[in-house]
Amino acid sequence: MSDEPRGLWPVAPSEAVGETLADPGLSAGLFSAVVALTVSIAEDPWLKGSAPLEGDDGWREVLIPSGRCIAEYRITQDAHEVIINRIVSFLPITGGPLWARSGRSSFAFARIQAGGEAMRSPSG
Repeated sequence: MSDEPRGLWPVAPSEAVGETLADPGLSAGLFSAVVALTVSIAEDPWLKGSAPLEGDDGWREVLIPSGRCIAEYRITQDAHEVIINRIVSFLPITGGPLWARSGRSSFAFARIQAGGEAMRSPSG
């Protein structure tokens, strides 16, 4: 983390996360949890409870509070921005799967479909 204060960090969803958030089947509670997480990340991307992925402190994952999901995001210090790349749900979502992927094929998360059937991601 930089020692120089730069204010709030701009946070944007990847295209896949944006599509997930626009899904009418997404519950209001989960949508609200993702929005609250976005505000927290904007204030400090190195959130308490977040962990680096693959040993890279700029690539992080965090449990979405009360959302029963994990969010993965990338911190780009030089550009002073954060991109939320992926949201992975642990529970069935009414109306279909909640799963957004960033195209990183090294990760193969399970997506959970309505009815509880687990499926492997297309990348794995």
